[in-house]
Amino acid sequence: QHLQEEAVPEVREARRRVRALTRARRRFERRERRQYTERARRAMRKAALVGGTILAIVGVVAAIVTSPVLRVRDIVITGTSRVDAAAVEQALSPEIGALIAFVDHDDIAQRLSEFSLIESISVQSQLPSTLLITITERTPIGIVSADGGYTVFDAAGVTIETVTEKPADLPVFSVNAVSSQDIGFRSAVEVLSSLPDSIRDSVTAISGTTRDDITVTLSSGLVIVWGDASQTDYKVQVLSAVLTA
Repeated sequence: QHLQEEAVPEVREARRRVRALTRARRRFERRERRQYTERARRAMRKAALVGGTILAIVGVVAAIVTSPVLRVRDIVITGTSRVDAAAVEQALSPEIGALIAFVDHDDIAQRLSEFSLIESISVQSQLPSTLLITITERTPIGIVSADGGYTVFDAAGVTIETVTEKPADLPVFSVNAVSSQDIGFRSAVEVLSSLPDSIRDSVTAISGTTRDDITVTLSSGLVIVWGDASQTDYKVQVLSAVLTA
């Protein structure tokens, strides 16, 4: 009985501690629930704000790019000398009225591929409504006789134009074929391109059927047996010295 009486306060103290811990746990759980709810609310408000901002930006951008102000009204063409700029502008007329933000540069290149004089193009969109087309024309490198006239071609063997009168500033090529696939043509182009301007401007004819038999004729009547396209720099130095002498 004495032991039981002594144990009663200890039991009461244990029960009090259990109750205190239970209340503390419940307070902790309530606090955690409040904090979790608040974090969730903040996340939802943030997501709503970000979503609203994105939608607003998309709406503004859509309104801008579809604005009638941003439709193609002018096409400016530069870089033409042999190419008919008016014909190029006519070929690009379907672009007038198109949204400038959605102009297809590849489609423009395809439209202009019919012009054999054009080697490459650059397309720039100048806001609010101008397309700037910069054209790089093919550079003529030589001619061959053809049906009473002369065919003008570039270094790739692409025909630029056919004329009735012989161009005085272009050499006559004598090769098996005016084609990048022909070894004689490629070698002749390589030799001609390697010559300094002072010599190349006086070349009136160049011939070759293989890579080893390139012959260059100058306006003075001098015939140069060049051979192949190797040791170009050395050959140019020797030729320059001979011409000077």
